[in-house]
Amino acid sequence: MFFKKKLNHENVESGDFPLKSNHPDVVFLDNACTSLKPREVIEGISSYYSEFGSCALRSVHKLGKQTTTAVDHARKKISQFVGLKKAEEVIFTRGATDSINLLCRSFQWSEGDEVIISSLEHNSNLLPWIALGEGQRVNLNIWNIDKDGRFDLKELEALLSKKESKLLSLCSDSNIIPIDLPLAEIISLAHKNDVLVHLDASQTLLHRPLNFNDLNFDFMSFSFHKILGPTGIGALCLKEEHYDKMKPAILGGETVVNVTNKAYVLSDPPHCYEAGIGSYAEIFGAVKAIEYIEKIGYSQIQKKEEELSLLMQEGLESLRGMTFLGPGLNSHLVNLYLGEMDSGELSILLDKNYNIMTRAGVHCGHYWYNQNQLNPSLRISAAFYNTESDIQRLVEALQEVSKNYL
Repeated sequence: MFFKKKLNHENVESGDFPLKSNHPDVVFLDNACTSLKPREVIEGISSYYSEFGSCALRSVHKLGKQTTTAVDHARKKISQFVGLKKAEEVIFTRGATDSINLLCRSFQWSEGDEVIISSLEHNSNLLPWIALGEGQRVNLNIWNIDKDGRFDLKELEALLSKKESKLLSLCSDSNIIPIDLPLAEIISLAHKNDVLVHLDASQTLLHRPLNFNDLNFDFMSFSFHKILGPTGIGALCLKEEHYDKMKPAILGGETVVNVTNKAYVLSDPPHCYEAGIGSYAEIFGAVKAIEYIEKIGYSQIQKKEEELSLLMQEGLESLRGMTFLGPGLNSHLVNLYLGEMDSGELSILLDKNYNIMTRAGVHCGHYWYNQNQLNPSLRISAAFYNTESDIQRLVEALQEVSKNYL
């Protein structure tokens, strides 16, 4: 098929991704699960092992000092990337799941405190709060977002106005459906009621900026593998003033400055929250991911993804038997059903017969699917390094499957 609209940014740095070069016939449309890695990121990871190979903070020899300097640089770069004032406001974690659990377990709760989340949250921003309620008398309230992406701000405001409410924890973008939450208004409502705000930015930072300066939230979690970086590394970012409300839940190497048989003295934040050896190679790769995004620029990324979204909308909306979840098709993320066909079978078919990588299932959103009585679905998620050819192959494949199976 031929699209009416043509891409103006067809080849935005697409040659920078070794996986695309090594698998030229593959169409990768599973970017909400994980992103592809630029060559600079892979080389950054390798450089730690080949050029540094030492422990930050602990070792005073020159390689140790160089590692410490590099990690400090990465922390500062990340803090600037998310609009924080100080490098010390970034805690390295194993990923967004680890970050949210760290916040959940380190925050000093009082009996009867309440946490608010939306029904659309990833399990990573649901299960820790459920578990917290089992171990402490902290209650969880859930703000409803339906299968069409509709929500009621008055319902949320009523939850925020409860005197027991202490924290609102929301995804800034969903991995299930495209949804445009009025974050500035929501954060303002929360702070008006003395409720702190945590944003899970895992599905945002590959596509658009999100920072503390613009929206004035309190905590942010994300995984670097979602934003061109390595697996196994993430961050919990927070305003420095909130360290007073927290106490490390996990202790070990480099979290203390002194220990007796009955007591210990904690290191200053963020180090007291980073127990054990650091993921130095992953940190080296993470900072390269941020540098790559800054090199391309969010304005270019957004232009490219807007064009990809329009192409998907043009190609998919006319296909027979398609049902879509969420408020509309104008997004880099599309979640769909093809007639009564099993989504897992459809994803396998797209892979086996057409070399198109997608995701099938409930996308770690069991609660939302159960609440809306939905079957597992097929998720298609594009990124700026996808091309018009990728979308054309997707549409033609779904068109052929539709003819053969419906």
